Amino acid sequence: MTPDDVVVPADIPSTNRLAWLVVLAGGAGALDALVFTQLGQVFASVVTGNLVLLGIAAAELGASEIRLPALGLGGYLVGILVAAAWCRRPDSTGRVRAGRVRVCLAAEAVLVAAIAIGWGIAGGELTGGWQSVLVPVAAVAMGMQSAALLAGGHGAPTTYLTSTLTGFVSDMVAVRSLDRSAAARLAALVAGAIGGIALHKVAPAWAFALPAVLVAAGAGLAEG
Repeated sequence: MTPDDVVVPADIPSTNRLAWLVVLAGGAGALDALVFTQLGQVFASVVTGNLVLLGIAAAELGASEIRLPALGLGGYLVGILVAAAWCRRPDSTGRVRAGRVRVCLAAEAVLVAAIAIGWGIAGGELTGGWQSVLVPVAAVAMGMQSAALLAGGHGAPTTYLTSTLTGFVSDMVAVRSLDRSAAARLAALVAGAIGGIALHKVAPAWAFALPAVLVAAGAGLAEG
């Protein structure tokens, strides 16, 4: 099997694939928690939340309140467009290549690392105009992660987990089935959020290093 073979769940050993998804979910949880608490109470990947915030701001006719959720939503859409255009473009055989998915994840890792570096240089106190830069960059990264996994044929999201939780609970109740992958991703998302906030409490300047490391590790594990 060559490094560029098409990405489908069977292409990655089950243990490594689960570790890959869990690490990416942890990175998404850490990034979302830090963006929400430190950059204006908007989300990098929870698009539903940003749409609600946009609706609230529109109802209150608050132009300043619309800015950040709009930037978060716009950034996420840009991330999807970029990743979909690259990752889902078939080659001459009509297949989507694994190498393209890895490139998208590597690009995402670079974006999150840039946020971490900028945050660290500023001593963990970037506010005001910087919010308008960091929020869309974080959202672009999450959009790329979501679209890259979708393009690779993985029906296991790592950024938006509402449907995952719904399916997990429904299966437990209806068919007494335990989806260990879903449970692991949900737990990783929460653990990532806890880790990001805990790190910010003890070392504010290093807070965004956690999602940067996790996303980079996820990109590395995608080598399969």
